[in-house]
Amino acid sequence: RGTVLRPLFTVFSRSLDTDVRVCSGTRTVWMGRLVAMARAVRPFRRSSAWRMAHQLDARSSTDVSRVLNSLLVHPGTQEDVRRDFPHVVKCVNVERSDAKRLVYTYLARHAETCPEETLLAVNAFQKEMAGTDPHMRALALKVMSSVRLPVLLPLQVDAIRRCAADRDRRVRRCAAMALHKVHMLDQMAMQDGIEVLERLLTDEDDDVIATAVMVMQKLAPDQWQVLHPHYRTLCARMANWDTWGQVYGMKLLHGYARRYLMPSEAKPPATAEDDRNDAAQEKLDDLNLLLKVCKMLLLSQSPAVVLGAAEVLLDAGEEEQKAQMGEALVLSFLTSGEEIKTVLLQNIFAICKIQPRILQGHARHFYPKAYENLDVFQTKLSVLELLVNEDNAMGILVSFLPLLEGRHMGLRKGPILHTLGKIACKIPEFACICMGELLQHVFDNDEVVSLNAIDSVQVMYKNNMTRHVQTVLTLCSKYHALPTPRIKARLLSLLVADLGNSHRKSDMESTETSDLHLFALEIVRHVACNFLLEEEEVRLQALSVCAKLSPVHDVANELFSAMVSLAEVDANVGTRDRARFLSAVTQAKAVELLNERPEEADQIRTQECQYRLSTLSLIVGHKAPGYMDLPEFSNDGQGPLVVGRMVDMDQPSKNSLLQESQITPKEASETPAKDNKYNFSPVDIDSFYDDIEDNTEGT
Repeated sequence: RGTVLRPLFTVFSRSLDTDVRVCSGTRTVWMGRLVAMARAVRPFRRSSAWRMAHQLDARSSTDVSRVLNSLLVHPGTQEDVRRDFPHVVKCVNVERSDAKRLVYTYLARHAETCPEETLLAVNAFQKEMAGTDPHMRALALKVMSSVRLPVLLPLQVDAIRRCAADRDRRVRRCAAMALHKVHMLDQMAMQDGIEVLERLLTDEDDDVIATAVMVMQKLAPDQWQVLHPHYRTLCARMANWDTWGQVYGMKLLHGYARRYLMPSEAKPPATAEDDRNDAAQEKLDDLNLLLKVCKMLLLSQSPAVVLGAAEVLLDAGEEEQKAQMGEALVLSFLTSGEEIKTVLLQNIFAICKIQPRILQGHARHFYPKAYENLDVFQTKLSVLELLVNEDNAMGILVSFLPLLEGRHMGLRKGPILHTLGKIACKIPEFACICMGELLQHVFDNDEVVSLNAIDSVQVMYKNNMTRHVQTVLTLCSKYHALPTPRIKARLLSLLVADLGNSHRKSDMESTETSDLHLFALEIVRHVACNFLLEEEEVRLQALSVCAKLSPVHDVANELFSAMVSLAEVDANVGTRDRARFLSAVTQAKAVELLNERPEEADQIRTQECQYRLSTLSLIVGHKAPGYMDLPEFSNDGQGPLVVGRMVDMDQPSKNSLLQESQITPKEASETPAKDNKYNFSPVDIDSFYDDIEDNTEGT
């Protein structure tokens, strides 16, 4: 009924609203039909819910399976869940195993919504955890740990302890995940959780270890004493974990390495004691083991894993390892989707702020494209500003030309022109090329493009006045040809910023200074003649220019007095206040106060704190909830304990990427690589896909 009546109801209601040709009699008939349809659908919904409850209460395996399949696909609203949940709880003792799995799956999903009703079946959960079906044992533990009631906490902790020693790996993995839920309910159970984690970290299954590491990163990321005897085992088996296990594992081991293995900035004086030298060498071997694993994980196809490995290598890797890290990041960027590219670009931009030389050879992969998203487009330009050098500057400038010449590119031309100014300041050899391109766009019809062009000219002029003073003189001579008042005001602000300092510059020719003063006087005279007709921002900047020139030229002093008298009776409050302020400054002969300029916004931006790679805080620009900084280096470069030897496993994993004998890292690094199919050569982007199937099956 509902399948047929609902579309008809929609069609009739739309016709009543849109079809003006329907007569009043027909509308009355249709309205009666709609009322009849509504009366027919409402009892059907009630009867459907009643029928489902009746089938669940009958506890027939076939009916229970059919009803729960529909409830799992379409659970409905929270009120529907609370209505159906008591009937589902009654079916925990259904006979068929497939129906029982559906019941437990539904209870696990909605146990937090109805904790009191779930408490009625606790005895059935405990009985099921002692059964023979491992899948049901895991589901029973999942349901019990999902109940948010403090009265059930002792039973939950006891169940987790028993399931952590279960013979099936799925049950042990579920026990590790249950620890996180119990910790969210009561943080006082931390000690019990640490004991269970210590047991799970010695497990033989890689999935169980990966889950335990993920839970430990959430529960106790600073409990380093738990990792002392398991550090080498975790490093050796990390490549066999799933993606998220590798991500959390690298975060956890990175913090451990900074705390105990990496040398501090201020090293203690070297001693000749043998035990001290042996301990330092052992720490270095353990650190190299982590770096070797991270170097291997750069071959992963997951961008999250590549970023996690890049964070470790950026912090403690050598130059060769950092070069391979840059190639892996570029490869991951080129092969990812559009959404992931945005996140990768933010992380690459953060890496370029720290060490731009790592990616300077790959600048061509960050050339902006016209079809890209505006955020990605601007982030690429920011990356290129940091990567530009004498070798790749010409290629970057050539890639900008098609974008600057294209039509309907106003939103993208502005950031490109801004980048041109930065490149010209950083590489003076290309300043003439950049300045010529900027001057072409100063007179553009698009105001946004013109503003960005003249702003870039101002940045270049401040960076080197002697080199670009002729450009400013050219712009002053073409003042009347500037397209909009905002462009004229921006040119006057350039004169305000540097005109007062020009007569004090020893490297500027006196003829150029006099020409600059003459052009400024001519512009001010034109503004004074049409003072009341000019825009407000033009008048304000003209007053400032005239105040700068008044101590040097008598004509400027007369013009300034005339403009002040006009500005003091102006209708705009800002113009009157600016006139009074400048008049007081000139009378006090304190024009030098107008020469002070604030710091550039880019200089302030580079002083902001850096966040960890692959975190939400790095993307949003502030500390997000749950963000944790890397631990500080130890003061003396030593931890309280020497890292324990690798735990010997009775049956090593067949997919282990290190030697099956599990010897020390030093011996493993000295072993020839001819028998190891995971021989780590530098990542080559062009030939990566040719041998990826042969070399990275485990990853």
